[in-house]
Amino acid sequence: MRPQTFRTLLIVGAAAAALSASSAFAATPALSAAKVAAIDADAQKLIAEHQTVGLVVGVMRHGQMLLAKGYGQADLENPTPVGADTVFRIASTTKQFTAASILVLVEQGKLSLNDKLSKFYPTFPRGDEVTIRQLLTHTSGITDYAGTADYWAHGQMATFTTEQFVDYIAHLDPPFYFEPGTGWSYDNSGYYLLGAIVEKVSGEPLNQFFDEHLFQKAGMHATAVDTGPELVAHRARGYEEVASAPGTFENTKYISITTVGGAGALRSTVEDLAKWQHALFAGQIITPASLKQMLAPGMLSNGKRASTAVIASSDAPENAVSGPRPAPKREQGSPDQGEYGFGIRTVRIGGDYRVRHGGSINGFQSSLDTFPDDDLTIVVLANTSGGGVVKDLVTQIRQDMKRPD
Repeated sequence: MRPQTFRTLLIVGAAAAALSASSAFAATPALSAAKVAAIDADAQKLIAEHQTVGLVVGVMRHGQMLLAKGYGQADLENPTPVGADTVFRIASTTKQFTAASILVLVEQGKLSLNDKLSKFYPTFPRGDEVTIRQLLTHTSGITDYAGTADYWAHGQMATFTTEQFVDYIAHLDPPFYFEPGTGWSYDNSGYYLLGAIVEKVSGEPLNQFFDEHLFQKAGMHATAVDTGPELVAHRARGYEEVASAPGTFENTKYISITTVGGAGALRSTVEDLAKWQHALFAGQIITPASLKQMLAPGMLSNGKRASTAVIASSDAPENAVSGPRPAPKREQGSPDQGEYGFGIRTVRIGGDYRVRHGGSINGFQSSLDTFPDDDLTIVVLANTSGGGVVKDLVTQIRQDMKRPD
């Protein structure tokens, strides 16, 4: 039986989607030699300029994988090239999986987006003022643990249970950046709490819930909540540039993945992430009505869009962890940040509508971008800490795909 493709109509202003289901992930067709050569040149340039040790690119259109190709090294100490099956930590790209899990539980009637945090954690400070919806849209005001000096001095090295790290977040000083519902600030604490709520409501560890309700439905076989010590076939090692010797690398600093959870603990491959995006938009994970909510702009308590009240100080708003940051301040949102929904952004860049999220964690970067007008998804994963390398490469690959053969 010939596999069906899905079509997507996205109007970013209204964040509306009309979707048709697909029952298969198609076999790989040929991509023109000219386009492959252009993508090769873009990726190899980053390796040659020592912007990353290794990276992998995935391109999918109409539900068909057009390209899955690695560049550079997955392991420098035991020279191993990056391949299509290399496994990377994907950091904050995890957030859309956590958001989708919340929506699965909403569809099951097990929670409401208007439920208060206090329903699940009665002793959490001001928990009766914070809703699930605000946690999803980064409008809760809860302090981002990943931006605190204490986390970097002590927390990132320790091993926590979920309940212990929720308690760690609850005792941050100050516990809130701003009044709940009055501003927007990228907040890993909120997504850790959402992952904890998924566990509490479902009665299952996060990885088990993800596997049953997300990964299996999308046909993802190489994706899991990372544990750190676990042996994983084809795993990439993470690196960072040596500050005193530009162009050289060292093993990245240790981070306890138990402190990341629903905010950024997944590991995956480019093909699995392409499958995920296809399944999400095809209605295989959540209903079209739930997806519409996921894509809708976050709103403040006063009825205005959250993007009108950005309260931030980080220059890397998608970092799962990026080091301690100064106290947030109210500022105008960056044009390329667009609107943030539930674990996902809708944004216009260079004339294109994108549905996207990215992430950065010690030693790794990720970017997962879909261009609904063309049914095109581009995935880039890298095994080196840094700025916007993967996001910039996605933009360049998008331009390569537009060029005539």
